[in-house]
Amino acid sequence: MLRGLAVAAAIALLMGCGSALGCSSEPEPAPTVQIEYIAHAAFRIHSAAGTTVLVDPYASQVWLGYDFPVAMLDAEVVAVTHPHYDHDYGEFINNPVPWTGEQTVLRDAGTFTVTDVQLTGVETKHHDPYGQEFGQKNVVWVIELDGVRIAHVGDTAPLTDAQATAIGAVDVLLAPIDSTEHILTYAELDTMRGQLSPRTTVPMHYRIAELEVDDDSPQDLGPVDPWAATQTDVTRLDTNVFEVSADTLDDLPSVIVFRHSPQVVAAQ
Repeated sequence: MLRGLAVAAAIALLMGCGSALGCSSEPEPAPTVQIEYIAHAAFRIHSAAGTTVLVDPYASQVWLGYDFPVAMLDAEVVAVTHPHYDHDYGEFINNPVPWTGEQTVLRDAGTFTVTDVQLTGVETKHHDPYGQEFGQKNVVWVIELDGVRIAHVGDTAPLTDAQATAIGAVDVLLAPIDSTEHILTYAELDTMRGQLSPRTTVPMHYRIAELEVDDDSPQDLGPVDPWAATQTDVTRLDTNVFEVSADTLDDLPSVIVFRHSPQVVAAQ
């Protein structure tokens, strides 16, 4: 009997188990990634280990008419898709951006690793006719963490085949869409989804009625509801936070519509 226990213990150790009684048949759950929507095209993405990536923090009250919550600028990594005021807080705010020098701020294409997160920037073209003042540069950011691939496409024009190949298949697609088709048209987004095969698409860059200060702000931008009404398998959240892991990817709805952060308020 003792010899049998010794053999079981040896097998358990070889299999990476700490018990002589054998290994549990239940695999360890995959780590959880948290996606946090702020407003407009701004998101914070948190790894299970606590690394925070902030994408496209907007300049407060410029065009949009609502504030950016300064406390949410805190992140280890800041990724900017292009230097427009509604995507790049650091370029347009009157007060100095509170980067301490400890943050990694990314504005150019390339591959970067920050602790447990890999970011790949793929250069594309800003959608016509905007962005002429900076050569219509746009960087699509692919954020890989804890077995999940998230793509934030900024204000990209339709992707070429080469660009789509460089981005690769993604699990979560953060894409601009609204009823006026201010950036992507419905058909262009459909094509992009076909190229990147996202498990779920998160709309961004649309009007948020409760944050508007008047009927003209922001101009040329429409709500997301008309587009969402054309979609199937849509989940509308009552919160601005969603958690996903490699274990739950197969269960994601086709579209997830977030609430904006409660920290974002209309300008007074």
